[in-house]
Amino acid sequence: MRKGRFTSRTLETVNKNVEKNRFPEDPNDLLPELPRDDKGYIYPASNLRIRCEKHAFKEGDTYCARHHELHYHVETKIKPTGSWDENKYIYKPENYRPGDSTGFLPGENFSAYYEVRL
Repeated sequence: MRKGRFTSRTLETVNKNVEKNRFPEDPNDLLPELPRDDKGYIYPASNLRIRCEKHAFKEGDTYCARHHELHYHVETKIKPTGSWDENKYIYKPENYRPGDSTGFLPGENFSAYYEVRL
């Protein structure tokens, strides 16, 4: 077995996968093969949902791109029964700091949540 050999084809595949696993600028481009509910939420599994939001900046607000710009929330249902309201875990971006919004910005990676944490 050869070690450390990358061809241009290998790098091309890696680059395509990296781009595929980033939150897009246009929410319609995220997992387009999956249906949305009437709120636009995506359910890749019965206990997983992704929702896209953008909140208006109001007087007195402190600007936060993770809240006021387009962002995505990734949530899992803790118990299989019951509503999502108080029965969810909200995944946080890799560089999350307490007090920040938990939204993922376009361009940020989301593949780790599907591959490792579920």
